[in-house]
Amino acid sequence: IIIDDLGQDLPAADELLALPYPLTFSVLPYLPHSAKTAEEAHRGGREVMLHLPMEPESSALPGPGEIRVGMREAEVDRTLDQDLGSVPYAAGVNNHMGSRATSNPALMREVIQALNQRRLFFVDSRTTARSVAFELARKEGLPTFFRSVFLDDTETVPYTLGQLREFRRVIELQGVALAIGHPYPSTIQALGRFLPEFERAEIQLVPASQLLSLPEAAHLKPPAP
Repeated sequence: IIIDDLGQDLPAADELLALPYPLTFSVLPYLPHSAKTAEEAHRGGREVMLHLPMEPESSALPGPGEIRVGMREAEVDRTLDQDLGSVPYAAGVNNHMGSRATSNPALMREVIQALNQRRLFFVDSRTTARSVAFELARKEGLPTFFRSVFLDDTETVPYTLGQLREFRRVIELQGVALAIGHPYPSTIQALGRFLPEFERAEIQLVPASQLLSLPEAAHLKPPAP
C-alpha cells in the first residue's frame, strides 16, 4: 500500500507511522514538510518514494518539479535530480497526476532511462488507462509495477473499507496487488480498522520495492484499456 501526496501534513504522516504496518510513503517535492516527512518515515523503517509531479490532460496543476511533454532529456534529468533532492531516501518513484505525460512514449522513455541510471524503481499510478509507462519500464528492465486499486476516490470510511475489500479480492485472485491511498482522516481510520484482517487472512503487506521483486508479480500486467 502506497500513501501518496505526503509532505504537507505532518500530523497525518505521524498517524500513518503509528500504524504497525509497512506502508510505503510517497512524498511530493517542495512541500513545507517534504524532507521532514521522508526523514521521519525512513527513521521509522518505512520505505520512501518520490511522488513525481507529471503533466495531466486536464488544466489541474501538479505542483513544482513537474515533468512535462516536450522536455528534452537533459531537462528531465535535471528536474528529477532536483525533485529527488527535496525528498531524501527515495528508493523509487510513482507519478502524481500525469495522464498526459505517462501516455507519451517519447517522454516516458526519457524518464525511465533517468530512473534506471539512478537504480530507482517505478510504480505506474495508472491515472489513465492509456498509460504506456509500465509497459515501457518493463521492456527497459526497470523494476516496475502498477496500481491495482485506488482506496479513496471518495473520502469516507465506508468507501475505503469497500476498496480495501476489493484490494483483498485482487490479492487472492492474482497473488499480489498494489493499492494507492492518501493521508485523509477517513483513509487512516479505515486502514487502522481493516489491516488486522490481512493478518488474520495471512496476507502479508510489504514495501513497494519488495513487491516488485516477487516472482508472482513478474507475469502480471494492467488490464487493457
